[in-house]
Amino acid sequence: MFQMLPYDHQLCLMAYSYKLDLNACRRPVEQKDLSMDKVLIMHRILLLSCLIAVIKGVVDFVKHYCSPRTKLSTLWQNDRFLVLQPATTRKCRCAISFIHLNFWLVLTYATVSFTPSLMLPWLIYYYALLSLRLMKFGLKAAENKLKGERLKAAVVLSNLIFKIAFVTFCKKDFQAVLDTIST
Repeated sequence: MFQMLPYDHQLCLMAYSYKLDLNACRRPVEQKDLSMDKVLIMHRILLLSCLIAVIKGVVDFVKHYCSPRTKLSTLWQNDRFLVLQPATTRKCRCAISFIHLNFWLVLTYATVSFTPSLMLPWLIYYYALLSLRLMKFGLKAAENKLKGERLKAAVVLSNLIFKIAFVTFCKKDFQAVLDTIST
């Protein structure tokens, strides 16, 4: 059965697997520079949020993949003016949700394997997503079409910014822990 190991012991085992210097592993936990409790809490929060996002991504992908073509809404706000056919829209939504799911899976793998460099693709994807959402928000604001949607747009943008900031902070903290173990 699966056995839970102390977090500092997991880091030392990982250091052995990467053939890093193990001076930090030989010292008692009280003498280590970084607070392992903070890293442990951040790791668990990131892992939990990744798993929730993966489950949500699978549900979205299955919903778009299994939905009938005639009942599917379009990619555009105005449903009376169809730019794309419903079948094309369905394929686009499936592709977008599959890409989104893959980036969350990469972040989940990076979190489980404690590899900060693998968090970079997720960050690039979310920076691009944030810039697209900001452009959409700016265009709607310029056209004065934000009636009743200001709060929703603010919540969506602040949620994206919070996710990016948290993953960036975790990436830097994980890298600092790995650097501490390797020296």
